[in-house]
Amino acid sequence: MTSNKNLILSFLSILLLTTILGVTSIYKMLDLSKITEDMFEHPFIVSNAIAHIEIESVHIQHKMHIITSLEDVKEIYNLSMAIAVHHNNAIDLYKLIYERYLGNIQDIDNSYNAFLQWKKYRDHIIDMLLDGSNGQISVYKEKESNYANTLNTKIDTLRVFANNKAIVYNDNAKNSKKNSIIIVSILFILIGLISSIIALVVLRSSARYTENIDRHFHLIEQNINLAKLDTDFNIAEVTESLARLFSLEKGDLINHESNLLLGSDEKQIKEMKTALRSGKSWNGEIHIENVAWIYADIKNILDSTYKIIGYDMIISDITSKKQLEIVSVTDGMTGLYNRREFDKNFNQRLSLAKRESNTLVFMMLDIDHFKAYNDHYGHQDGDKALKAVASALKATFNRPDDAVYRLGGEEFGVLFTANNEQGVEEISQRVLDNIEALNIKHEYSSVCDHITISIGAGIIDSSNTQSADKIYVEVDSALYEAKDNGRNRYEILTI
Repeated sequence: MTSNKNLILSFLSILLLTTILGVTSIYKMLDLSKITEDMFEHPFIVSNAIAHIEIESVHIQHKMHIITSLEDVKEIYNLSMAIAVHHNNAIDLYKLIYERYLGNIQDIDNSYNAFLQWKKYRDHIIDMLLDGSNGQISVYKEKESNYANTLNTKIDTLRVFANNKAIVYNDNAKNSKKNSIIIVSILFILIGLISSIIALVVLRSSARYTENIDRHFHLIEQNINLAKLDTDFNIAEVTESLARLFSLEKGDLINHESNLLLGSDEKQIKEMKTALRSGKSWNGEIHIENVAWIYADIKNILDSTYKIIGYDMIISDITSKKQLEIVSVTDGMTGLYNRREFDKNFNQRLSLAKRESNTLVFMMLDIDHFKAYNDHYGHQDGDKALKAVASALKATFNRPDDAVYRLGGEEFGVLFTANNEQGVEEISQRVLDNIEALNIKHEYSSVCDHITISIGAGIIDSSNTQSADKIYVEVDSALYEAKDNGRNRYEILTI
């Protein structure tokens, strides 16, 4: 009797134990399946991007339909600017598709090229409307319409493939989840029928399963940069991999006085929090000073009532990529922007100044008698002098919109905004004073016994229609006028 009682108790104990293990296995498998499902939802990003390109294309077609009925040049110009915004939005989406599309790259190229060709015909139509030359506009309208239809077909090709790929991934994840539930449920029933035998099997298989789960999460912990934020955007959880990126312990990163993961750009942080609190996701590049550049994808964590209870943050370290970008736009010796970056930025700043009716100033600076300095003091001292002048210029032009460039040799350029000519004169004199204050000895200068600089500055009116090249020539002439008039001085002209 006692033996039977002990057997029953043992049986019930094993049954209880196996029940607990079975429930735990179901829970963990569901949890793992959910993670897998989330990972496989990634292709929907491409599908959504293609859908947004379609939306941008529809906006462009609608505005092109409106623009051909307008007569007022200002209205045509304003609407063309709105079309350009839609165009640039679509270009950004194409970049994302190029990075993540899983199909034939030729399909993307075909769609992208059709999109660019469409722009050429739109630009022809807009230029003719602005010039008032409507002679051949019907021909270009027909070609523009044909390219729009061609583009729609090619976008549809991308969309169909992306949707199908996303659906396949998602269905596979759901089927895997469903199959896991069925398998574990069958196992659970078998455990109830033959508890004493299955108990040993479950114990062994559960141990292996737990080991796999632990290994899976260990791989995530050690190799993937993940963080969980609370509703106040403080760090609640991080992986070891992310802590290593910051050269900190997990506890130190979580308890840090400020959330390092959000960077220090207050404007960007505000935009990020606004988007997330409104229920949207946020992704973009974040610069964490003296640590890294990261790309962050942040999504809401919702409870069963769809209330936001936190945020999941997936992080990629893009420091090397950003360093390469910085190298490509900066001068290796001085750390200033290089000539190639100047050529690109000058046109952009001119366009921006015209749009916002700002006064842009282009200043060119040249170290006086620098060849003589190099000849007598040597190129090593010449390089030191260039670096010192560059540092002085960066310290002088330190507003967010100021940009200092090394145009070549001992010649520098600066782009900045000013309210009036007096302001340009004051900053020009400050530059002269700051360079002289370096007190770099130059016995072979006809101007002074230490290094000085000559300046030519052009105040560019927002209504100016000259090209960047012509403006460059005019400012260069002002620089040479400063040299001809004795050096260590500035000449200012209004363009």
